[in-house]
Amino acid sequence: MAAELGCALDTVQKQLKRLEKGGVISGRRLGRTTVYVLSPDYPLKRELEALLRAAQGIVEPAGSSSVREAGDGTRSRVIIRRIE
Repeated sequence: MAAELGCALDTVQKQLKRLEKGGVISGRRLGRTTVYVLSPDYPLKRELEALLRAAQGIVEPAGSSSVREAGDGTRSRVIIRRIE
C-alpha cells in the first residue's frame, strides 16, 4: 500500500491503526503480518464495501492480485484483502 500510495510504511500503519481504533477495520496478527478486514460491526459497512468496489474498478487493472503486501522484510508486513 505504501509503495502504491507513494508514502512511508509508517504513515500507512498509523492510518490503519486509526481506522482500527475507530471501529472501521479490525486487524489480526499472524506472526509479523497483520491482516485487516472491514469490521463486521461497523454501521456503514455495506456502504463502504460498495464504495471500495467502485474504487477497485477504477484503480486496479484487470487480473490484479486480491492480496496486497507492503514491507521490506525487516519490518512488520500489512496485508489488505480485497472485498470479493
